[in-house]
Amino acid sequence: MAFLATVYRKTLGSVVFGISLMVLLAAYIAVGSGLASLREWLEMNEMQFFRAWPILVLSILLMLNLICVTVERIPLTPPRYGVWTIHMGVIVLVMGMIFYFMLKQEGLAIVFQGRPTSHYYDSFERSLFMRLATPSGTYRVDPRELGSLPRFKTYLTDSKEMAGRDLHGIVPTMRWPNSQTGALEAVPLAQQFKLDDDLRLDVLAYYPFATISSGPVQTGDKNVTSIELSIRDPHAAEGHPHTDGAEHDGHTHDQAVMTRWISADEPSRRMTPLALGVAEHRVVDDAEIDKIIAAAHAIHRLEVKIGDVAQTISDVEVGQTYPIGDSGYTIKVESYQPDWVTIDQKRVPAMTLLVTAPQQSFRRMVLADRAEPTDFKLGEGAGPMGQRQTKPLDDQLQITYSFNDEYHLAGREQGLWLILTSPQRTALVAIPAQGKVEELQSTDGKLQYMLGGNVGLPMPVTIVRHDGTQLVDQVTEIPANQRRRDELGFNQVVLVQVSMGEWSRQVLVPYAQWALDTSWQGGFVPLADTGLILQLQLGNTVLPMPARVVLDRFELVNYMGGTPQTTNLFRDFKSHLTLIDPQSGQKRQAVAHMNNPIYFGGLGDSYWTLFQAQWDPDGQRFTVLGVGNRPGVWVMTLGCVMITVGLLWAFYLKPVLIRRMKQKALAKAMASGRLAPGKIRQQNQPQDEPVASA
Repeated sequence: MAFLATVYRKTLGSVVFGISLMVLLAAYIAVGSGLASLREWLEMNEMQFFRAWPILVLSILLMLNLICVTVERIPLTPPRYGVWTIHMGVIVLVMGMIFYFMLKQEGLAIVFQGRPTSHYYDSFERSLFMRLATPSGTYRVDPRELGSLPRFKTYLTDSKEMAGRDLHGIVPTMRWPNSQTGALEAVPLAQQFKLDDDLRLDVLAYYPFATISSGPVQTGDKNVTSIELSIRDPHAAEGHPHTDGAEHDGHTHDQAVMTRWISADEPSRRMTPLALGVAEHRVVDDAEIDKIIAAAHAIHRLEVKIGDVAQTISDVEVGQTYPIGDSGYTIKVESYQPDWVTIDQKRVPAMTLLVTAPQQSFRRMVLADRAEPTDFKLGEGAGPMGQRQTKPLDDQLQITYSFNDEYHLAGREQGLWLILTSPQRTALVAIPAQGKVEELQSTDGKLQYMLGGNVGLPMPVTIVRHDGTQLVDQVTEIPANQRRRDELGFNQVVLVQVSMGEWSRQVLVPYAQWALDTSWQGGFVPLADTGLILQLQLGNTVLPMPARVVLDRFELVNYMGGTPQTTNLFRDFKSHLTLIDPQSGQKRQAVAHMNNPIYFGGLGDSYWTLFQAQWDPDGQRFTVLGVGNRPGVWVMTLGCVMITVGLLWAFYLKPVLIRRMKQKALAKAMASGRLAPGKIRQQNQPQDEPVASA
């Protein structure tokens, strides 16, 4: 007991110990706020540092010390009420600080115009996002939080930093309604899709600054085929490689020849962009090659009837002119739009035709599988397209447009260069957006094609088939001297192992800033012998917004002296928003712009803050709002008020109270006869003045 009493007197009962705790707490906060390098060395972000056990221990010890010292050493009398209030205010302030750091949330929300947003992305915590592609559609898999994933340094397989429980044994699940109750439940993918073995994921390695590239590797498996595309620029000098001399996404570059690799065996690498469209690789059988070639020539079909003349144009080409029998009519196919938006907001293929009749010429737009065309009258002042008509200009001319694309060959803004491989043949089907469909075939696995020959930009392309070659992902770390702090987090890569029974496969997974709102890149894993493809993506954890937010419109305001063409930073970005309360459904309009956040929820609508963070400079289609809460603010405010009241009491009321108490004590002593009046007068007289006698 004596030992414990000694420890108590030197710790919780010691004023010196309390002062030391305050100094340590202030130093911890100052170091954590000012030395980001220390946090990075400790592999902690800002919130993790201020939620760590040292600040909790120091805070709790300080509160206990203040309680013990106050109760034990300071009597609860009116003159000491100020000190008591100050100490209690400090305790309340520290409690508010603990609430703040324990419950603090902040992040970013991307809000598209006209589309309600009810989630935002946490600034610090990350999750592994998953999708499962099946023959019947694509399903969203429940994301899994990766709280122990490192952040600032590279950690490879088997390092202790990658041993967190949340990084291993991840069982993918998806929300599925219970057959009896209808409530959504987390069902493992293996159970939902009746897989033979359980499916699990393990995060093995982490790279904070890295890129993913793919390159060919000889496997010896003749069933695996990759395609090498060598594109020569006739205007560039040969032998002058780019200064980096590197490979990017499996593509090597120099100013004369650009080499790209694609493979249908990997969903993420079956396509690559070209100068005038997209190159795609598909593996088919010999008979299907002929079917696809025939289908490519029959995508667009026109049925034309004028009087007794009827004609079918089954191989329609943009830019070609077709005479209609002996009717004297000709039709020139001027353009093709794959996604024409109709009045009822549907997207359909459309063709624009220039019709030349014996009496007149006009344009006609025909929509796929729709009977009513739209005619445009030509002439002076009619505009480039012509003057839109409400009725057909030629009632006798009937044109029906049919669109048949069972192999998904059309619908691209520029064009498709489809490379087909079968066990015995290699074929190229060129389907440009404007121009003639062409096909080439070979049995030796090599093709030569002039890319862009139809539009006057010829670029020789060599296509070489490589059997037994597989494209393999490789991770390349960005050198330290090329890393930028403002890009921290955007180049994260994790290595994930996907296992199912005895089968396993490792895949490099890139980071996506808006994992639920934009397209993903890479991370494809075909699950063995199932026909299912699992796609993985690393992203920031998604949290619910305090309100549903809709972007009504975005406004760019130039400051005084600026012009609409101003490109400097002297501008204000205003997001006109509608906030919908998730509980009551009540709507509220507000504007977020520079130095003008929106407050929502809590006491006085002050708990959540929405502020302007980023915007879409191209089309102003979306805005990015900063989202943050302010837990414990009112508790800390109460603590500050208590400290202020205590200080005022101690410095201003305490002397008055002591003087009054002293006067009362002296009056009481006189009344009881224990003190003579002369004595009182003597105590009140200055020492250099004579004291009056009684």
